Amino acid sequence: MYSIKATLEYEGFHYSKELWDFLRETHFNFDGLKIEDGYSGKKVLFEDFGNYLNLHDMEDFRVEFSDGSIDYGDVNDSNLATLYIKNLVLNEADADQWLIHLIQDDRFVHAAFYDFEYDIWQNMDDLMYYETSNRSYDHLPLKSNGLPFPLEATVVDTNNNPGRYVFRNGYIEFVGSVMWLGEQFWEKTGTCKDMVLACDWLEIKEIGSVIRIKALDKVFTTAEGREGELQNNLRNLLYFYNR
Repeated sequence: MYSIKATLEYEGFHYSKELWDFLRETHFNFDGLKIEDGYSGKKVLFEDFGNYLNLHDMEDFRVEFSDGSIDYGDVNDSNLATLYIKNLVLNEADADQWLIHLIQDDRFVHAAFYDFEYDIWQNMDDLMYYETSNRSYDHLPLKSNGLPFPLEATVVDTNNNPGRYVFRNGYIEFVGSVMWLGEQFWEKTGTCKDMVLACDWLEIKEIGSVIRIKALDKVFTTAEGREGELQNNLRNLLYFYNR
């Protein structure tokens, strides 16, 4: 299974049911499936979760499936909203299906198709997490977290990882093998759309006002070799102007 991450307009969906309906209408095949409210633990049918959100006046949500989850909420410090569909995406075509309604909405900023496990380790800086996972960090660069004593600690330096994400004002800097870039993306990043459209190393498709770009036929799973180079090239192309 694969995943999708997306940024949306801050406080754009005042009623989270509206966003849920965008998603539910792409996967009616999940109707009849019992899912779990990640906040209360209550079990709800997939098709009834929108009404559940309204009933409890929920502004954000976390939904647990047996093997994945869907998370939505505003990130106050970064003036954005995030949507994560984790380990529920079958393939690239299914990623398109999940986003088919959302990308046509003017509150959409951008999204990427990605591998959840790879994403975790590209952005994990906590040494204790490595230790409890029996994963070596001996080969990784380390740094101080920059906090004063007694909070100062040594962490993994992820600043140069090709698969890192960085919170910005109104969006998150991240890349994926397939990405969807909405109208707000160009406004928030200052990136030149024409420059992206002119890239001959990308497969590009215009879907209404959204630009869909594809750099590789599979999700990124390594920071090495051609995949690492493609991730760095995407980052330089898409976020150069706002660094």
